Amino acid sequence: MLQKMPVAYRKKDGFKGQKAIVLPGKIIQSCDEASLIQNLFITDIGFYPKAKFHYRKRSVGIASHILIYCIDGKGWVKLGDQEYEVNSGQYVVLPAGTVHQYGSDEANPWSIYWLHFKGSSASDYVSQLTKNGERFVASVNFSEERIRLFDSIYTTLESGYSPDNLGYINMCLWYFLSTFCYDEVFQVPSGETEKDAIDLSIEFMQQNIEQPLSLRSHFPCGKWRRKPTFLRRIMPPYLKRKLAIRHWNTSIT
Repeated sequence: MLQKMPVAYRKKDGFKGQKAIVLPGKIIQSCDEASLIQNLFITDIGFYPKAKFHYRKRSVGIASHILIYCIDGKGWVKLGDQEYEVNSGQYVVLPAGTVHQYGSDEANPWSIYWLHFKGSSASDYVSQLTKNGERFVASVNFSEERIRLFDSIYTTLESGYSPDNLGYINMCLWYFLSTFCYDEVFQVPSGETEKDAIDLSIEFMQQNIEQPLSLRSHFPCGKWRRKPTFLRRIMPPYLKRKLAIRHWNTSIT
C-alpha cells in the first residue's frame, strides 16, 4: 500500500545527493536545428536518491517526453485518470503534452534516474517504450551497463555544451532508450560475457592449481586480460558459492 506524503511536505527537488541538469533554451534550440541530433535529444536529466516527499504535478503537460527509472524504493504516477504504482526495477514513460502527477512513497521513497527528451523521432521511441500506448509502467532487469551509460551522459553534460558533447550524449540517448525498449536483447551479451570470463578463468586456475596467481600478471584470458577489475568484481562471489580453490589470490594487483 502506497503512502502519499502530506501536501505541506511535497517538493519537486532539493534531495540530498541529487544531480540535475536543465539545458538552457538556446542549447535546446541548437539541438533542434542540428541535423545529426534533431531526431532525438535530451532537454533535462538527473538522479534523485531516496527522494522523500518528491512530488510533481503538471496540469497541461510539457513539450518533452519524460522517462523515470526507479532503482530502489517505490512511488506512483497518475496519467490522466489512471494511477499506477511504480516499484524498484520499473520505468515510467510520460508522453509530451499529457496531464500527469507523480511522487515517491512516504515510507519507502524511490531513487530514480530521469530524463526529458524530444525530437522528430521521439514519439516513435515513446510508442515503442509504451507498446503503442498499452503500458506506461514496465519492468526491466537491472544492468550496470545501463547505469554507466546514464552516468557517461550526465558527466559529459556537466563538462559543457560543446557540439561534440551534445553529439555524443544524444547519440548515446538512442542506445540508452533502446535498453528499455529491448531489455531481453540488451541483457544477452552481458550475461554471455560474464559467463565466458568465469569459465575461462576457472579453467586457467585449474591448470595452475599449484601456484599463486594474480589477475593482472597471470590470467591470459584473451580480451579479459585488459579488464582485471571486471574479473575482480565477478569472480570472488562466484568462487565462494561454487568452488574451493586454495590458491585464489585475494590481493589482486
